[in-house]
Amino acid sequence: MKKIIAGVMIVSSMLFGGIVHEEKNYSYLDKIPKKELAQELTKELVKNLNLPLKLDKITVLQNIFAYDDDILLLKTLDDDNYKIKEIMNNKKIKQIFIKKMLIADSQHFCNDSIWSYLINKRNIIPEINYYNRKGKLLFKYTIEPSDCEKVKH
Repeated sequence: MKKIIAGVMIVSSMLFGGIVHEEKNYSYLDKIPKKELAQELTKELVKNLNLPLKLDKITVLQNIFAYDDDILLLKTLDDDNYKIKEIMNNKKIKQIFIKKMLIADSQHFCNDSIWSYLINKRNIIPEINYYNRKGKLLFKYTIEPSDCEKVKH
């Protein structure tokens, strides 16, 4: 039962991301093995989110998987958008873009109480892979505890 409650809390957190939540006590989740917690989280997210989910004009969350004891999020970028094409075709600008995306995603995950708990206390790491619309990997990164340290609210 607590797994389902945790899943619902995480789904809620995912949907209303970007809002800084007060610190909450998630110690009841400490007893759930890391791999099982990652799998339950993923199952609840997939069940409760209507995937694919359009996040903004150019980004779609396609799917979410548990990978061992981490969470893999697959997103697509609309590389038909002329700005994205420009960015992806210029190595220097692409690196700056990736860094900014990592910072934005880190702020979202690390400033959310449940995700902060998962990353910092349980070491359940979100890996975010960005693909183009044809399925080619554009770039990927993970949100690590060290990333959370950099974006503390």
